[in-house]
Amino acid sequence: MDPQPTGSSTTTAQAGRSPESEADPDEGEEDEYGVTRASMALGKEVGDDLFDLDSHLFRRMSTRPPLTHTVVSRRKDFVSGTTGIDLRRTVRLWQRLGRPGLLFTPKLRNRKPGRLVVICDVSGSMSDFRNLYLAWTRALVQRFEQVGVFLFATRLIEVTELLKLPDSAVRSQLAELPAIWAGGTNMGAALSEWVDRYGPNWLRSSTAVAIVSDGWDAGDPELLENALRRMKSSCGQLFWINPWQNSPGFSPKTQALRTAVQYVDRMVSGSDADNLMALNQI
Repeated sequence: MDPQPTGSSTTTAQAGRSPESEADPDEGEEDEYGVTRASMALGKEVGDDLFDLDSHLFRRMSTRPPLTHTVVSRRKDFVSGTTGIDLRRTVRLWQRLGRPGLLFTPKLRNRKPGRLVVICDVSGSMSDFRNLYLAWTRALVQRFEQVGVFLFATRLIEVTELLKLPDSAVRSQLAELPAIWAGGTNMGAALSEWVDRYGPNWLRSSTAVAIVSDGWDAGDPELLENALRRMKSSCGQLFWINPWQNSPGFSPKTQALRTAVQYVDRMVSGSDADNLMALNQI
């Protein structure tokens, strides 16, 4: 495994283990999916402060998804201003009035928010930030239509519709996903699966893709590089959100981060709610 990024202290969460798991005598016992009881406990802890967070973040959302730009729309209900005078409609107006005058018909500018995909690492090393990112992505899918959310550790799962459910349903269904909270990370396999399964529907020039991860990865680096290359070639912009990005002395030292810097448009910090809200300005 690559050395830990400089500037972040070694904690049990960063090492991919919860504090409780160290004292759990059943830590090594696996279920039918190969997931330890300690890993399943992580899934049950998700949501403890999630709902206060997502309400707070929802109120701070802008009028478009973060990291995106508006794109041209053919729909007339997406009016975002005017671009001068519509001569054809102005002439028709004058014909109806029976004479030319000082009334003009503006040329409308129809634009809509771009699309955003968030692919979030929920492996053991990200346990300190799970509720923050789940709250943020839940606020996103409740606020905007064109947002997709996917979680991964050693496996990938879409949770876009799940995060739109009422609080109690979100809590219970997240807890029923033990396999996704496994301690390790296979980033290359997860991102490759996303490109194959979901890329055809999401990857467009109007789509911004945000990968959320600290960069710890036990998977194949070539698989990861290939997935990032395919994403970069088809999406509008590719971002990497790292909770440790602004830590003193931080630099991308893990293999995954060294690979990512070759393809992402920008690496940004996501250590707290203020960092995430700042993404609205990018």
